[in-house]
Amino acid sequence: MRILLAALLSLASACKAGYRPMPAPRALAAPPTLRFAPEPGRTVVERVIQTRMAGADGTDRVELLLESRFERVDRGWRVSQKVASVQFKRENEVRVHPLGDVLPRFELVLETGADGRFLQVVNPEAPARALAEARLPAEAAASLAEYLAPAAVEARTRREWEASLGALYGQRMEEGTRFYGVEVLPGPAPERTFMLERTVRGTRDSEFGEVLVLALRCPYPAPLPLPAGWAAARERWHGAAPEAPVACDGEQWVRLQDGLPVRRELSLRPGGEAWTFTMQSQRQGSE
Repeated sequence: MRILLAALLSLASACKAGYRPMPAPRALAAPPTLRFAPEPGRTVVERVIQTRMAGADGTDRVELLLESRFERVDRGWRVSQKVASVQFKRENEVRVHPLGDVLPRFELVLETGADGRFLQVVNPEAPARALAEARLPAEAAASLAEYLAPAAVEARTRREWEASLGALYGQRMEEGTRFYGVEVLPGPAPERTFMLERTVRGTRDSEFGEVLVLALRCPYPAPLPLPAGWAAARERWHGAAPEAPVACDGEQWVRLQDGLPVRRELSLRPGGEAWTFTMQSQRQGSE
């Protein structure tokens, strides 16, 4: 599962042509309740690609392999996540980026309740320590220092967990039901956010078993009256930055057996800006 790392990559991001919808999923025979139930001791491997296409400014692409390990602890679960490999490209040519030397140096660990509710980051100082160990040039280190500070890591990881799937655990997945979460628009400061709507569409078979299919889109401007869950999503973000005018579409698959993501594609098109951004993640397997 992408936790801190997806947001870190937005600093560097820089896609393919866009989201390609799959055949219609099967209707739900009975609405399941989404449970956070990873297999203890199992490491899940995920391939993540983020691409930014900006016309004359070219195309930037980040590819990485992400390893997430799940272990039972007294209060619930301990989730450890690290980057096994990372590569940055500009126009398909590999390039050097400061994060390339920082990301593989640390493992981020967080704890959740038994139900998947976020509790805390166990080692929020790890990214800052990795930055110091990397001994980057002063200008590059300074550009990352505030972002990797422990307090910023703790706050951002909480927000990302809840915006991802954390707020869906324990919910009944009735077909047509919409859920809302705030996400960060990739790009330079100042930070801007957008509301992501997930709509339950049904189920589909995958190499990892039966998956729940969620259609993704970005409703902007906010519809009135506000849909159920919209205000709560903003409140969970704890003082989110202003919303950006964004159009998006995509799809997400979540494995019903363990509540973990299997596949996600999202294509973003910010209003008034000449670039598009595509995020893709695909589960590769487990160990």
